[in-house]
Amino acid sequence: MKRLHQGNAKPGEEYEFQHSHIPPNNIAAVVQRALLSGQCPSRLILNFSCSNIGDKGVRLLGEALQSGRCPKDLCLNLSGIKTTVDGFMKTLNAESGNLFGDKYALVLGKALQSGRCPSGLSLYLVLTSMSDVGFKFIVKALVSGNCPQGLSLYIAWNDLTDRSCAMLATALQSGKCPARLRIGLQGIHFTNAGLSKLITAFKSGKCPPGLFLILDRVCETLAEELIQT
Repeated sequence: MKRLHQGNAKPGEEYEFQHSHIPPNNIAAVVQRALLSGQCPSRLILNFSCSNIGDKGVRLLGEALQSGRCPKDLCLNLSGIKTTVDGFMKTLNAESGNLFGDKYALVLGKALQSGRCPSGLSLYLVLTSMSDVGFKFIVKALVSGNCPQGLSLYIAWNDLTDRSCAMLATALQSGKCPARLRIGLQGIHFTNAGLSKLITAFKSGKCPPGLFLILDRVCETLAEELIQT
């Protein structure tokens, strides 16, 4: 952590914060200062998975992403973060059963729409209980035309349904998604109805170049069957 704070981190170096001696409320602030310094190296990995940085911490990281000073190929892992539901209840639709992942999507979707996130950015939002409500913010960012090229979004094992599948299919055909977009959707069981919309999107010729979707194995099998019919 000291190396990161002093601007001495090496390219590709990983920092894990699950067991940091720094109080949880301060970790994100320290990392934000490091990112805002503009001295962080490319391919930096910041692993906050299952940490307790809270809502304020997520917002601080979102602000850093919008600064235009984050390094290329930054990897930010926010999987399974513990948080509360302060302040966001009025913003999010009440149909969401668990707002944690939806809150991350709101903050990070706004950052992605800013047009100032670094190219090659990887965001891990695995096991955050994100619902269709939260995924809507991600889709809104994708169709804004401002997402960085080479963006990777890992949203596996969340509470998404065919509704999200349909939203994603529409986004992919918008012509606004970034090149080399990569989305991980493992552990999410879309039905034939949802997958057929994705297949239609693939066949449209409008998907971004270099698109790569990672589906659950069951969904991959269903998709292959649908393509052959």
